[in-house]
Amino acid sequence: MRDTVLSIIDCLEDESTARIRVGLDDLDELLQQLVPYIRAWRQNPNGIKHPKLVQFESLQDLFESNITNALLLVYNYLLRHLDDASTPLRVYFPMILTANRLLQGILLIHPNSRNILSRAKNMKLILSGSSSHSNGNTNSISIEVSISFISLLIHILLKNLQNFRVFEDNDGCAIVIRKLELTTSISDTQPTSSPSLPNKIFNQQDLNFKIIEFLVFYLIDETEIFPHQNNTHNKLKIRSLKEKAEFFRPEFLGIDDLIEHLNHLKNL
Repeated sequence: MRDTVLSIIDCLEDESTARIRVGLDDLDELLQQLVPYIRAWRQNPNGIKHPKLVQFESLQDLFESNITNALLLVYNYLLRHLDDASTPLRVYFPMILTANRLLQGILLIHPNSRNILSRAKNMKLILSGSSSHSNGNTNSISIEVSISFISLLIHILLKNLQNFRVFEDNDGCAIVIRKLELTTSISDTQPTSSPSLPNKIFNQQDLNFKIIEFLVFYLIDETEIFPHQNNTHNKLKIRSLKEKAEFFRPEFLGIDDLIEHLNHLKNL
């Protein structure tokens, strides 16, 4: 397992697009191999984890074999190329989608890797991907990338109060809400079809739905989710719904009405 993980990291840390693609493919294959072991353990959490899953998790505790760190280098490489107007987007967008999906999997398997995203530098990198990197292009694949990054943000913030605060400190709320374009009722905002369908054509309605999903997740009562974080040992501030709403207000004056609609939908 160690040799496999280090080989993947060597590819991901390369400056060659072809080598990075190999690394992503190999990581995808490795995670798929772990899926049955993850499923078995979740069905019986009091049982014994498969040795391969234990080995993988242990390797993620070590800096030299932590895949999240390697994926951050991949984002740095890919987003740098997307800033180049001469870059063919069709080459790098699929790789970004794959990297996002794989990082989500890593964070679910090894939650402590979320702490790596608590560094402002790393959070800014992910948020830069959430911003527009389409060179003025608003086609389906560009929208799909935005949706993918917002899904990734949910996985990054999940059960990690420090990441909530770092996300806010780096204008994460403004970056997400800028992508919301409401021309219909909130209750009518539904995905046009399942995002998992092959050859799915994404549009603004799909992006709106993902943003609404993010807001439902983000605008939570933190005292219920983080009951032991009340400014004691780590001095992390618990924020109220009203305080959170203020992060969106400069970019979205209708945030109060939006929250009211979301609360109504949750109570249906």
